[in-house]
Amino acid sequence: SIAHEYRFDKPDTSVYIAEKALQMSEKINFEKGKGWAKNRIARAKISQQAYSNVLSLLEQAQTHFERAKDFNGLARNYNLFAYYFEMQNKPSLVIENYEKAIAISEKIMV
Repeated sequence: SIAHEYRFDKPDTSVYIAEKALQMSEKINFEKGKGWAKNRIARAKISQQAYSNVLSLLEQAQTHFERAKDFNGLARNYNLFAYYFEMQNKPSLVIENYEKAIAISEKIMV
């Protein structure tokens, strides 16, 4: 997505684009779109080291991915959870979330 491409160089732009995607997804009740938008906002916030609502965004994204049965989204979201916890220096949560991401990825690759 465009928001994903801007996450490092222009995280403010990434957040703006993802928020627009979230608004459109909410308007049509597109669960997968809501999940990816919140995941992308969280990723940009991590790039900005603005961690205050990242955990909440990731938890909300997870709920949307579960509702949409988007297993790729779930795996990628768990991966981002792990990265977030790595930035917070919480190694046990890093491992737990990476393991969840791997388990889901292995299931969808079969």
